[in-house]
Amino acid sequence: MVCKNLEIGVNYSKKTAEDMLLAIEVKKKAAQSVVRSFKRFTETPLGTVLHFGYVTDDGSLVRTKCSVSDPRVILYGLFKFAEKCNNYKEFTLATLLNDSIERDGVSPTRIFGLDREDMIPILIGLSAKYPEFITASFTHDLEKITLAEDKTSADVLDLFKEEYTNG
Repeated sequence: MVCKNLEIGVNYSKKTAEDMLLAIEVKKKAAQSVVRSFKRFTETPLGTVLHFGYVTDDGSLVRTKCSVSDPRVILYGLFKFAEKCNNYKEFTLATLLNDSIERDGVSPTRIFGLDREDMIPILIGLSAKYPEFITASFTHDLEKITLAEDKTSADVLDLFKEEYTNG
């Protein structure tokens, strides 16, 4: 609910957030629990380091653009997204950013609240540093993101393991 339904920078009263949950058939008690948990959630590293969101003094919930310090997190998100979308590994940035498309996967742009201006340098950097995983090209009005057919999200996780064991 949080990633898909809360827009970046918008204040949602507790009641509005609860009503949003009730609208997707979450039971009232569970909806109230989720809304109360949002503050605790933002006090974890997801909130304090990633800057996922915060709760205002009057109790409103606010989702914020995340601060992603390691672009491999986005690479992992792209592969998970593709895997949830029938393993379709070629798409445009416009498709990735389009939240109105009905699909099983949640775009990493939606998860982290990133827009076009945030994503282009990340994608170009990933393409340069990890060409065995991704190619991204943005020329004129053409844009294309291609994930390697022989790679998976588990392979991206191995990039983290390699750094941990080698570094």
